[in-house]
Amino acid sequence: MDPKVLLVEDNADDQYLVKRAVKKYAPTVSLDVAWDGESALKYFSEHREDPPHLVLLDIKLPKLSGLDVLCRVRRDEAFSKLPIVILSSSNEPIDLARADECGANEYVQKPFDFTVHAETVRDILKRYLEL
Repeated sequence: MDPKVLLVEDNADDQYLVKRAVKKYAPTVSLDVAWDGESALKYFSEHREDPPHLVLLDIKLPKLSGLDVLCRVRRDEAFSKLPIVILSSSNEPIDLARADECGANEYVQKPFDFTVHAETVRDILKRYLEL
């Protein structure tokens, strides 16, 4: 079975960058997208039996923040071992601390350069999906 990644991101430009990186560096990866925190929680409830292999989670989302999503998902035993990487433009110490407290596997600040952004996504995919 090909690896499946859930991208939780409300910014269409950032979604595009991740999609391009996945297509270029990991074409066998299936990428699902949730646009906001509530959609992400719905995705998790609908995919308890076939969860993604990796989650890329922005923290500044409409309806429910990515950090709230992370904390709620980590309370569910079905997703306690699921790799969740925060991919955010924020470098606020409070966000970093809360991500760690809620159980993020990693916190990566989004690069502003497309090439660096694509390479960052590639590296995350390699680390967690063993591509």
